[in-house]
Amino acid sequence: MSTLQIILNVAVLLVFVGILYFMNKKHVKFSNRVFTGLGLGIALGLGLHLIYGIDSEVLAKTTSWYNIIGTGYVKLLQMVAMPLVFISILIAFTKMKVGKNFGKMAALILAILIGTTAVSAAVGILSATVFDLDASQIMQGDAETERGAYIEEK
Repeated sequence: MSTLQIILNVAVLLVFVGILYFMNKKHVKFSNRVFTGLGLGIALGLGLHLIYGIDSEVLAKTTSWYNIIGTGYVKLLQMVAMPLVFISILIAFTKMKVGKNFGKMAALILAILIGTTAVSAAVGILSATVFDLDASQIMQGDAETERGAYIEEK
C-alpha cells in the first residue's frame, strides 16, 4: 500500500508541475507563476503532513522523490543567480566614471551588499533560534569526519 501512496504523491507533484507548465504556455507573468508555485508547494506540504504525519515512512520516501525536482531547481537558481549578481556588480563599477562621486557610489554599493547579507544572516539566525534548529542530526560521511579531525589537529 505504501508504494501506491508514494506513486500517488509523486503524481500529485507532477500535476502541480503540469499546472505551472500550462501557465507558462499561456504566457502568464513569471511573478504570478512563482507565487502560484509557492502556494501549491505550501498546500502540498501541509496536505502531506496532515495526511501522513511528520514521522511517516511514506512521507520520507516521497520526499526523496520530490528532491529530484527540488534539488535540480535550486541548483539551476544558483547557477543563474550567482553569475547575475557578480556581473551586475561588475557592470555597476565599470559604468561609473572616476570622479568626486566614485568613492560615495562604491561605498553605497558595498553597504547595500553587506546590508542585505546581514539581513539574510539575521533571518537565518532568528529562524534557527525560534525553531530550535541545530546541526546535531546531520549525518557525516567518512570524508567529513576525517576533515573535521584534520582541522582539529591544526
